[in-house]
Amino acid sequence: MDSELIFLSIALLGTLSGSIFDIKDRWVPDWTNYLMVFFGLAGHAIISLQANSIWPFAHSLIAVAILYGVSELLFQLGVWGGGDAKMLIGLGALLATFPNNLMPLLINWPFLLTFWTNSLIFGGLLGFFGSIYLAVRHFNKFLNSAKKYLQKKYIQYSLIAALIAIPIAFFFDKLTAFVLGIIFLLALMLISLKSIEEACMFKTISPKKLVEGDWVTDEINIEGVYYVPNRTGIEKKDILKLIELENIGKLKNITVKEGLPYVPAFFLGLVSAVWLGDLMFLLVIRLFAFGF
Repeated sequence: MDSELIFLSIALLGTLSGSIFDIKDRWVPDWTNYLMVFFGLAGHAIISLQANSIWPFAHSLIAVAILYGVSELLFQLGVWGGGDAKMLIGLGALLATFPNNLMPLLINWPFLLTFWTNSLIFGGLLGFFGSIYLAVRHFNKFLNSAKKYLQKKYIQYSLIAALIAIPIAFFFDKLTAFVLGIIFLLALMLISLKSIEEACMFKTISPKKLVEGDWVTDEINIEGVYYVPNRTGIEKKDILKLIELENIGKLKNITVKEGLPYVPAFFLGLVSAVWLGDLMFLLVIRLFAFGF
């Protein structure tokens, strides 16, 4: 049990420090993630030797392999940056054998699954409130971008049709009206998110300030240096080439897209999993308790 609490402490410190870097600088230093992976695998290897059993180390390796696959998929899709992906792998190495019976709500699935679902909930909440913050902070830019979308005829017709259909459907089938209402709200949310993305999430910086994984949006073709934007972000070798162009006066600034910090969702998901249990499970229980 002492070893599991040590793993948990390292995970909490790692996600907390990563959250601070992610909020402040929009990147997570590799040393944080690599230390988490090292302590997780090395610690479970020591436990396996002491217990004369391969399973503690094997469970850690299996968790690393599974979460590596999940992280790599999200990274290649451009959903996450490299720091987010590496941190999830580190958490898998540390918490693979963490006992679920330490949580207030007893459940049968692994602790990592509870952590994952809680992190998704907090990720959605942070994304929602973070988007609102950006829209308020850059309100004029956001408004102009939203107007551009709302001026498109097919969007106008779709929204008007939905506003007419929802109250009519309510008199015949409330479930249909509810579904149409959800679709309508999701459409508005999508327009808002695209407007926020265009108006608030791009900035111009010096090539010397680039870090590996930054989402560069400019296509570069200068002095034999050719770079095409991709979903996984810029690599170190490309950054060095762009810095060389800056040093000889051929490139002054470059446009990058900023994402909302996601590592804080890991920290909050971990804390809530330990102190509250599985939030999704708690929500389902509450819904059934109220007769839904």
